[in-house]
Amino acid sequence: MRSTLRPEQRQDLHNPAVDEDAARHGACAGVHLQTGRMCTLENGHPGSCDFVARDELPAELRPDDPS
Repeated sequence: MRSTLRPEQRQDLHNPAVDEDAARHGACAGVHLQTGRMCTLENGHPGSCDFVARDELPAELRPDDPS
């Protein structure tokens, strides 16, 4: 079952195991704390997360480059 919550309604955004910027783009954004890999599946996806390395994230989920 897919989540119908808008990003601003997600209560998990302040959890350190969720990447807030990616979650605001609709991704699950769960972070595997030991490796830093992040789930890029949509929020509310069925089954287990699919963790991806930070350097392999889709452009819309990458953090802004501060430099």
